Amino acid sequence: MVYLFSFLCALASRDDAKTVNVIAQACLSPQTKISHAALQFFINGDTKEEEEEDDQDAPNLKELQFAFRVGKKTRKREQKLENAVKTLRRRENIRKRQGESGSFLALHLVNDPQGFAEKLFNKLRQSNDKFEVR
Repeated sequence: MVYLFSFLCALASRDDAKTVNVIAQACLSPQTKISHAALQFFINGDTKEEEEEDDQDAPNLKELQFAFRVGKKTRKREQKLENAVKTLRRRENIRKRQGESGSFLALHLVNDPQGFAEKLFNKLRQSNDKFEVR
């Protein structure tokens, strides 16, 4: 059953509202494994963690400028520096545009987000599950 949710999460990455609503209904399931897997979808987001890991490996602006300052100055190295600075600025602009809504995009696709949150909170109040699951 958990494999089905990994498939549904892959479908939901295409901004499909129907799939997100199915996953939202699965969050309210009385079976712990199903609700836990569905809640992980809303908590973790889609694939933002993988993108952040790739960005951490990329050099920052100071490192690029220092590398250019140390070596021999040629036109080719200067063009590489300019291209790298452009890509860094592009990535920063994308992050700013996504802002906080980037990780909670799936919540925006739920038909009744307020009702969903209230039902989920009531389920949390009444549950006797382990702390790790809560």
